[in-house]
Amino acid sequence: MNLLQKIFSVRNEQYHKVIYICGLKLKFRRLDYNNGNMIILVDKTGKEQIVKSNYFKGLRINLSGNSNLIRIHEPYNFSNCILSMSGSSNYFEIHKSSYALNKVNFNIGLPGNNRKVIIGENFSVGGETLLINNINNGEIIVGDDCMFSAGIHIRVDDGHVICKKGSTEILNKGGFVYIGNHVWLGRHVFIN
Repeated sequence: MNLLQKIFSVRNEQYHKVIYICGLKLKFRRLDYNNGNMIILVDKTGKEQIVKSNYFKGLRINLSGNSNLIRIHEPYNFSNCILSMSGSSNYFEIHKSSYALNKVNFNIGLPGNNRKVIIGENFSVGGETLLINNINNGEIIVGDDCMFSAGIHIRVDDGHVICKKGSTEILNKGGFVYIGNHVWLGRHVFIN
């Protein structure tokens, strides 16, 4: 090993690039799939695997933009579900559930950056539910053991910009929707 290799070296690990500089270890997450976008499947033991397909059984993923991260924990049971994500540095995670998710549309579709949708464990849905996060830095977080009926709409904003008279100052900025653990939402609830 020459002196330069002793001072500086680069090594690839499964999901990280490791750089050693004078014995100091720096670890960076590798984003090497589809413009830096990554879909990760987390098995029951916590082991992660990069998935190079935009389709899981029952879940179609429409993905564009850069450096987006999707994490899906096993077991999962999707049926006629869609995840749309467009923009950069967005994050979607759904934790394990023994319940079937049917006709759920996870929409992070309009181009935007730094948005999050996180669904906790044992999430159940009665059908035709829509989660929309279309503003920069917006978050939708759903806790564990939540049960949603059909026709639920959750969005971080109301979809229309209202400005202060005579200026461009936005009065109805959206941002965050947090739903705690053990929450039940009845049919046709709208949250924004």
